Amino acid sequence: MKKLVPLTNIDPTQPVLAFLSLKVVVRDKNKVLFLVDANPESGFDLPGGRINSNEWGDNFQSVIEREVVEELGENFKVKINPKPQHIGIHSRAGRFFEDNTPSRTFYAIYEAEYKNGEIKLSDEHSGHEWIDVHQIVIKDKMLSKNFGESLQDYFDSL
Repeated sequence: MKKLVPLTNIDPTQPVLAFLSLKVVVRDKNKVLFLVDANPESGFDLPGGRINSNEWGDNFQSVIEREVVEELGENFKVKINPKPQHIGIHSRAGRFFEDNTPSRTFYAIYEAEYKNGEIKLSDEHSGHEWIDVHQIVIKDKMLSKNFGESLQDYFDSL
Protein backbone atom coordinates (compact mmCIF):
# COMPACT_ATOMS: atom_id res chain seq x y z
CA MET A 1 0.00 0.00 0.00
CA LYS A 2 1.26 3.45 -0.85
CA LYS A 3 1.90 6.14 1.76
CA LEU A 4 -1.21 8.05 2.79
CA VAL A 5 -1.64 11.73 3.55
CA PRO A 6 1.08 12.37 6.17
CA LEU A 7 -0.10 12.85 9.73
CA THR A 8 2.49 15.54 10.40
CA ASN A 9 0.49 17.50 12.95
CA ILE A 10 -0.31 14.50 15.18
CA ASP A 11 1.82 13.49 18.15
CA PRO A 12 3.50 10.27 16.87
CA THR A 13 3.25 8.70 20.33
CA GLN A 14 -0.56 9.01 20.45
CA PRO A 15 -3.13 6.64 18.93
CA VAL A 16 -4.55 7.62 15.55
CA LEU A 17 -8.26 8.38 15.61
CA ALA A 18 -10.24 7.52 12.48
CA PHE A 19 -13.76 7.10 11.18
CA LEU A 20 -15.08 3.57 10.71
CA SER A 21 -16.88 3.11 7.40
CA LEU A 22 -18.80 0.10 6.10
CA LYS A 23 -19.04 -0.12 2.31
CA VAL A 24 -20.92 -2.57 0.10
CA VAL A 25 -19.99 -4.08 -3.26
CA VAL A 26 -23.42 -4.76 -4.76
CA ARG A 27 -23.28 -7.35 -7.52
CA ASP A 28 -25.88 -8.25 -10.09
CA LYS A 29 -24.31 -11.32 -11.71
CA ASN A 30 -21.06 -9.96 -13.25
CA LYS A 31 -21.87 -6.27 -12.75
CA VAL A 32 -20.92 -4.11 -9.76
CA LEU A 33 -22.82 -1.00 -8.67
CA PHE A 34 -20.79 2.22 -8.40
CA LEU A 35 -22.29 5.49 -7.22
CA VAL A 36 -21.27 8.90 -8.57
CA ASP A 37 -20.54 11.25 -5.67
CA ALA A 38 -22.60 14.45 -5.63
CA ASN A 39 -19.34 16.40 -5.61
CA PRO A 40 -18.09 16.00 -9.21
CA GLU A 41 -14.44 16.19 -8.08
CA SER A 42 -14.86 13.16 -5.78
CA GLY A 43 -15.52 10.51 -8.43
CA PHE A 44 -17.06 7.13 -7.68
CA ASP A 45 -18.18 5.74 -4.34
CA LEU A 46 -19.68 2.51 -3.06
CA PRO A 47 -22.92 2.34 -1.10
CA GLY A 48 -22.33 2.59 2.63
CA GLY A 49 -20.85 5.03 5.06
CA ARG A 50 -19.70 5.81 8.56
CA ILE A 51 -21.20 4.34 11.69
CA ASN A 52 -23.28 6.97 13.51
CA SER A 53 -22.68 7.50 17.24
CA ASN A 54 -26.14 6.10 18.08
CA GLU A 55 -25.19 2.88 16.21
CA TRP A 56 -22.08 2.18 18.25
CA GLY A 57 -22.42 -1.41 19.43
CA ASP A 58 -25.02 -2.29 16.78
CA ASN A 59 -24.60 -5.25 14.46
CA PHE A 60 -22.65 -4.12 11.37
CA GLN A 61 -25.22 -5.73 9.09
CA SER A 62 -27.96 -3.46 10.46
CA VAL A 63 -25.74 -0.42 9.82
CA ILE A 64 -25.14 -1.58 6.24
CA GLU A 65 -28.86 -2.20 5.73
CA ARG A 66 -29.61 1.35 6.94
CA GLU A 67 -27.01 2.78 4.56
CA VAL A 68 -28.38 0.81 1.60
CA VAL A 69 -31.91 2.12 2.26
CA GLU A 70 -30.61 5.66 2.86
CA GLU A 71 -28.50 5.80 -0.31
CA LEU A 72 -30.40 3.51 -2.72
CA GLY A 73 -34.03 3.70 -1.55
CA GLU A 74 -36.48 1.48 0.30
CA ASN A 75 -37.38 -0.58 -2.77
CA PHE A 76 -33.79 -1.57 -3.63
CA LYS A 77 -33.28 -5.06 -2.17
CA VAL A 78 -30.01 -6.91 -1.63
CA LYS A 79 -28.80 -9.97 0.24
CA ILE A 80 -25.74 -9.02 2.30
CA ASN A 81 -22.93 -11.45 3.09
CA PRO A 82 -22.34 -10.74 6.82
CA LYS A 83 -18.57 -11.35 6.59
CA PRO A 84 -16.27 -8.52 5.49
CA GLN A 85 -14.40 -9.31 2.27
CA HIS A 86 -11.77 -6.55 2.26
CA ILE A 87 -10.43 -3.93 4.66
CA GLY A 88 -8.31 -0.84 4.23
CA ILE A 89 -7.59 2.73 5.24
CA HIS A 90 -7.76 5.97 3.35
CA SER A 91 -7.32 9.71 3.78
CA ARG A 92 -8.95 12.35 1.64
CA ALA A 93 -6.85 15.35 0.69
CA GLY A 94 -8.55 18.59 1.66
CA ARG A 95 -10.73 16.98 4.37
CA PHE A 96 -9.85 17.56 8.02
CA PHE A 97 -11.03 16.69 11.50
CA GLU A 98 -11.89 19.50 13.93
CA ASP A 99 -8.31 19.44 15.27
CA ASN A 100 -7.05 20.24 11.74
CA THR A 101 -5.53 16.78 11.21
CA PRO A 102 -6.22 14.99 7.89
CA SER A 103 -9.48 13.03 7.76
CA ARG A 104 -8.73 9.32 8.21
CA THR A 105 -11.01 6.35 7.62
CA PHE A 106 -10.72 2.64 8.32
CA TYR A 107 -13.17 0.79 6.07
CA ALA A 108 -14.56 -2.71 5.71
CA ILE A 109 -16.01 -3.90 2.40
CA TYR A 110 -18.96 -6.27 2.39
CA GLU A 111 -20.51 -7.99 -0.61
CA ALA A 112 -24.20 -8.04 -1.43
CA GLU A 113 -26.24 -9.70 -4.14
CA TYR A 114 -28.83 -7.52 -5.89
CA LYS A 115 -32.30 -9.05 -5.57
CA ASN A 116 -34.75 -6.53 -7.05
CA GLY A 117 -36.07 -2.99 -6.99
CA GLU A 118 -35.19 0.32 -8.56
CA ILE A 119 -32.49 2.67 -7.33
CA LYS A 120 -33.65 5.93 -5.78
CA LEU A 121 -30.48 7.88 -5.00
CA SER A 122 -30.09 10.12 -1.97
CA ASP A 123 -28.69 13.62 -2.38
CA GLU A 124 -25.22 12.24 -1.52
CA HIS A 125 -24.92 10.87 -5.06
CA SER A 126 -25.73 12.24 -8.50
CA GLY A 127 -25.77 9.00 -10.50
CA HIS A 128 -24.81 5.36 -10.68
CA GLU A 129 -23.20 2.85 -13.04
CA TRP A 130 -23.23 -0.94 -13.23
CA ILE A 131 -19.75 -1.96 -14.39
CA ASP A 132 -18.68 -5.43 -15.51
CA VAL A 133 -16.51 -6.91 -12.75
CA HIS A 134 -13.90 -8.01 -15.31
CA GLN A 135 -13.62 -4.51 -16.79
CA ILE A 136 -13.37 -2.45 -13.61
CA VAL A 137 -10.59 0.13 -13.75
CA ILE A 138 -11.31 2.45 -10.86
CA LYS A 139 -8.01 3.04 -9.09
CA ASP A 140 -7.96 6.72 -10.08
CA LYS A 141 -11.72 7.26 -10.01
CA MET A 142 -12.68 6.78 -6.35
CA LEU A 143 -13.12 9.21 -3.45
CA SER A 144 -9.41 9.02 -2.71
CA LYS A 145 -6.44 7.64 -4.64
CA ASN A 146 -5.47 5.06 -2.02
CA PHE A 147 -9.11 3.90 -1.66
CA GLY A 148 -9.23 3.39 -5.43
CA GLU A 149 -5.91 1.53 -5.51
CA SER A 150 -6.96 -0.79 -2.70
CA LEU A 151 -10.33 -1.48 -4.34
CA GLN A 152 -8.64 -2.14 -7.67
CA ASP A 153 -6.51 -4.81 -5.97
CA TYR A 154 -9.68 -6.32 -4.50
CA PHE A 155 -11.48 -6.41 -7.87
CA ASP A 156 -8.40 -7.77 -9.65
CA SER A 157 -8.38 -10.70 -7.20
CA LEU A 158 -11.96 -11.75 -8.07
